[in-house]
Parts: sequence; structure tokens; C-alpha cells
Amino acid sequence: LGVQAVQESREGQMVPPRLFLRKCRARRSTPKVADSGGTELTGSKLLAGTLMFRRLLARKVIGADENMVGILLPPAVGSVLANAAVTLMKKVAVNLNYTLKDDDLNFCIKQCGIKHVLTSRKFIEKKPVELDAELIFLEDLKEQISATDKIIAGLQAFLMPLFLLERMLGLTSIKPDDLLTVIFTSGSTGE
Repeated sequence: LGVQAVQESREGQMVPPRLFLRKCRARRSTPKVADSGGTELTGSKLLAGTLMFRRLLARKVIGADENMVGILLPPAVGSVLANAAVTLMKKVAVNLNYTLKDDDLNFCIKQCGIKHVLTSRKFIEKKPVELDAELIFLEDLKEQISATDKIIAGLQAFLMPLFLLERMLGLTSIKPDDLLTVIFTSGSTGE
């Protein structure tokens, strides 16, 4: 009975991407994320930025055949935006541990079949890496945001009913047991 109760309660749970949309909308003017660099985003700015970034990634970077996307960023607002955008694309975010050596990072990339790694030029200047995947710099993407991207993301974030937005993004097909992220830990067994 206990197993059955857990399974039934799981079916009624809202999956994290849909919950993200609701929490950002519910707390539009409340700060949601901040980092030590002084960047702070409210719920509305986080949602609009994520939808704009998602749109750019889908149009310019991430192919339909890609399931997992690498993220090599320190814990900051940019990392939150990258993770949320990848998740709203129904892709699996793989946060790569930047303290690992290149060989270990490449092992993780190979294990997941990653083609693209989202990162930052500032970060790579501080910690240069040689990876077996294409590096996509967030600063370069930010420069490619068009007025159309801003308008569409704004309409989606502020005016479109959530049930329509979820359907348009395909989030209603995500099940509670679907894979959303992969995290490699540094255990005592090496690879």
C-alpha cells in the first residue's frame, strides 16, 4: 500500500519546469535569484530572460536530435538562466563540475553524448579548458537577441495563459519520472 500511495501521489505532482513558470508568474516583483556579482532578477525578469534564452538556443544552437546539453558555469544568475532555458526546451541539463580536469570533463561529455557546452568567455579566461564539444558563449548569444525575441518572450512571460504556454513548449508531456538533469559527483572511484 505504501508503494501504491507514493506512485499515486507522484502522478498528481507538478513537474519542476511547469512549477518554475507558475512560481515566476506568482512572484513577478519578488527577487528570485541573485549572485555575488550584484546581478539580481525578479520573477518576471527571470521568466522573460529564460524564455528569450530558450528561444535563442532552439533557433541558433541546440538541434532537435540533441538530448543533453552541457553547462560549464559557476553558480550565478547566468547558470540559473542556462539551466532553466535548457529545461524549458525539454532537454537534459548536465552541469559539468568546473573543478575537474579536462580528461574527466571529457569523460562526462562522452558519457552523455554532449555536443554543446554553454559557458562564458570570462569563465573560460579564468579556467581554460580543452573539451570534446563545441563551446557556446552566453555573451555571444546575448548579442544576437533581436527585438522579435524580446517581444515574443515578453508576450509569453506576461500575457499568454500558462496552460497555453506549457502546451506550446511541450511541458505537459513531461512525466514526474522523466530525466531533467545529470550531475556528476566527485566520488572516491574516479570515473
